[in-house]
Parts: sequence; structure tokens; C-alpha cells
Amino acid sequence: MINDFNHCLENILKASGYDGYQKYNKDLVPDGATKKKWDILEPYLEDIKDKKILDLGGNMGFFSFKTDSLGANTTYVDNNHRLSAYCKLFSKSIKSNVNFLTGDAVKICNQMDEQFDYIIMLASYMHICRTEKNTSDDEIKYNFNCEPTLNAVRKRCRGKIFLEFTEEYSKINHTYGPEWCIANFEKDIGRHFSEFKVIGKSTHTRPIYLIEA
Repeated sequence: MINDFNHCLENILKASGYDGYQKYNKDLVPDGATKKKWDILEPYLEDIKDKKILDLGGNMGFFSFKTDSLGANTTYVDNNHRLSAYCKLFSKSIKSNVNFLTGDAVKICNQMDEQFDYIIMLASYMHICRTEKNTSDDEIKYNFNCEPTLNAVRKRCRGKIFLEFTEEYSKINHTYGPEWCIANFEKDIGRHFSEFKVIGKSTHTRPIYLIEA
């Protein structure tokens, strides 16, 4: 498992644009969904050199490493201690300047004093909001409390937020179908932010929103 992780993360670093990784096999790139998400975000990341970026739910670090390689001051947050440790180790090996924080994203945001020009929450929003998981037979039910997350993110952002709708939201409202779920999801956003729009889709059921803080 560790070797697989190392191989995958190395490929992500290669695709992130660091010195020493410029010449790489083009087959060794992040999965298609990750590449597609970056292509959606990139036009809206205006001159990010020296801008402050918060990558909430940073996972394997692609967006943190990518924005750092473009000159941004990037902070990575994830509550998976092992994943964060591996990313931090690789970060040192390539001499990146990504700042790593491990723990609950909402608590970390509430404890911070600084604000960020961009906040990235791709495929992580519902995991951060999830407060409980009950398993009954083959059905997984999720309970979400979105208010603390949106309040915490709003405090930390002085610019733009990239937020992805994910299928976990639909699992608690599956009776109503995806269109109803997305409309309800947008109501959650609208209670906290007045300006937001869909800028693309990572899959046909996963719109990515640009929110003006």
C-alpha cells in the first residue's frame, strides 16, 4: 500500500510543475477527474503569485503542490494524519513551501486569524460537514451540519471559494433525485454568500461552484 501511495504521489508531484519533474512521462499524471478539476479552476485563479490559498481537504496534495509551484502561499489542511504525513515528507523532498495543518478543518479555520485570497474545497466539502455515519445493511446514511463549515470558511476568505457538490449530499436525500439535491445544496450556499455560479462539472453529477466571498 505504501509503495502504491508513493508511486501515485510522485506522479502528482511530477505533474505539479516542480524543478526536476519537468520532463516526465505524460502517462504519469493525476487521474482524469483531478486534471479536469484543475482545468476548470485555472482560468479563475488570477495571478496567484504571492496570493494566499487554503486547500481544505487537501487529500494527496495536488492542488496544494500545483498552486505552490506557481508562486502562491498555500496552506494544506486534511484530517487524515497518515496522508498528511506522507504529503509533508514529499514536500520536504522537493523543497516546496506548502504549509501543512492536520486536523478538523472547521476547528482549524475557527482558530486561524489570517484570511485567504482563494479557498479550494473539491470533493471534500461533504466530508468536512459530515457529523455521523450510520450503516444499516448495505445502506449508508449521512448526517450533515453545513452551517459550521460555511461559517468558518466565510470568516477565512477575502476573495474566491471553489466548492464542489459531491454525491454524499444526495445519499441523505436520494428519494428526491439529484436536481432537488443540487437545488437544496445551493440554498445552503445562498444563506451565506450572495454571489455564486457553476463554472464547470467534474462529472455530470458534480458541479463546481465559484463563490465570491
